[in-house]
Amino acid sequence: MAYLKMATAKPAANTLATLYTIGAVSGLANLIICNTGKTSTYVDVAISATTTPTADEYFIKGLHIDGGSTVEFKDLIVTATENVMVTSGTADITYRLCGNVA
Repeated sequence: MAYLKMATAKPAANTLATLYTIGAVSGLANLIICNTGKTSTYVDVAISATTTPTADEYFIKGLHIDGGSTVEFKDLIVTATENVMVTSGTADITYRLCGNVA
């Protein structure tokens, strides 16, 4: 099954943002995180039933990403109506979510 772009975002620094809310169908998603800046920073990512994730809903917490670097997480299991929530230490982080769900 083909993976399509679901969402992209570049939120403000230290701001919890909803990258995407999964529709009625569960499936798999890939998350690409790119630090477009020159300085290193951290990122946090949660897949949450609400827009206020609890500590156990974070699957990335305090991940260090060097300036100019990109990381990818493949085959994340996402369930219908869940929210993919993101935050980072700078506004230089871009997120791209691709998947087989709508």
